[in-house]
Amino acid sequence: MELGWYSRLTPSQVRDGFFCMPGAFSTLYEVLTTVSKLLAPFTPFIADDVYRRLCGESVHLQNYPKSDASLLDLQLEQEMANVLAVVELGRSIRNGEGIKVKQPLKEMVISVAGAVENYKQYNDIIQDELNIKACIWTHDFSSYETIHYKLNFKTAGAAFGPHVHKVKDYVMQLSEAEKNTLQLKGEIEIVLDNQKSTLLRAHVVKESVVKDHYVLAEENGCRVLLDTHLTDDLLQEGQIRELIRTIQDTRKKWQLPVEQDISISISADAETKKIIQQYMALLKASVLLHDILFGKCNQVKM
Repeated sequence: MELGWYSRLTPSQVRDGFFCMPGAFSTLYEVLTTVSKLLAPFTPFIADDVYRRLCGESVHLQNYPKSDASLLDLQLEQEMANVLAVVELGRSIRNGEGIKVKQPLKEMVISVAGAVENYKQYNDIIQDELNIKACIWTHDFSSYETIHYKLNFKTAGAAFGPHVHKVKDYVMQLSEAEKNTLQLKGEIEIVLDNQKSTLLRAHVVKESVVKDHYVLAEENGCRVLLDTHLTDDLLQEGQIRELIRTIQDTRKKWQLPVEQDISISISADAETKKIIQQYMALLKASVLLHDILFGKCNQVKM
């Protein structure tokens, strides 16, 4: 999964700076050659084909890679694993709501374990992968959701015995601060009849109600809220991105070099022409578009 994740992110770096991103090429080269060596004993023909295309010789004549602990960055690996989890949660929401990735969305509110400030550097990756305009990192979802807790009598009964009904009343009146602490730390201290007790997250059942147009998904300490409301501007940009996809598919069909600029002609009414002109910069950057000619397509040569 990690190799596919990295390989999918690399083309955008190569495309955005075709002649000035040697780091992207050299890193991808290192990844592919090393993985080819690792796979050689298990998939000898595929590994050899990939390695020969890259290096001009057989992978089976190379030494098997050795681990280098000095290259490990455990914090970076954990952060990237959380970023991948966030992206997967965002995709699951899109799939569940029937919203294509080509359709831009406004924002996603994100919470992960640890200091959220460390994750702001990954905004571009998440926004590009999920086609969203903004990432909001926070542990406090109180502005977006209302949480209600109810006592789980199955687990709390054994823990609190005859006091379980008093605990039930206490849980019904939890403050927002206590709810947040219970969510983040998994437990809070409560006082019943002048005696301290510990209320665990396992003792309660959480019910979450989110704001209109937001959809919640969570897994393994990662929580995301995706704003699925589609404004007119977002819908228009979605149409432009569908046009970009069509142009890119045509480039592949014609086997055009990745660095070649193109010009296209479009037959459109006045309103559609205005929308296309509004997003001209996005079109040019996405498909190396030199110019757009408006008119009847059968009168203009591509």
